Amino acid sequence: MMKFKKIKNRLVLNRKVIVILYATRHIPRPLSVIRMEHKEDIIEYISIYCTDFYNELEKKAMRHYVAQVKFLPYKDRVEKMTIAYNRDSSNDSEVLKLLKNGIQEFHRNAAERVLNEHLCELTLNTCPKCGGIARTPTARQCRYCNHNWR
Repeated sequence: MMKFKKIKNRLVLNRKVIVILYATRHIPRPLSVIRMEHKEDIIEYISIYCTDFYNELEKKAMRHYVAQVKFLPYKDRVEKMTIAYNRDSSNDSEVLKLLKNGIQEFHRNAAERVLNEHLCELTLNTCPKCGGIARTPTARQCRYCNHNWR
């Protein structure tokens, strides 16, 4: 008999076979069933909802990017923006190197790293019918097959 180790809402067998447990009315689906042809959507999902898995350098890069986009235009006009800009902007060469090819490349690289290193810990909201990733962690309708699992 196989022994499963229960981690949060997943069952793991030797860290190779991963089964996500959905609500009790759904059949558990292997994570490998996720539709990987929609890689851009998975990258977007991870970069929005799974930033807890970013390492410190990636978090600094995100803060630096937000400081450049949000605070820089108002830096000289509003004192709070100046404080926020000085707090979050970075001169670290490693941070700037991560953002050298643009924010989309940064998100792609960070999401791939998170997916590879934290696969067992990720809670991805996927469709129980087709395996496509939902738009948000709380969504209950598939964007690909329009299946509703409320």
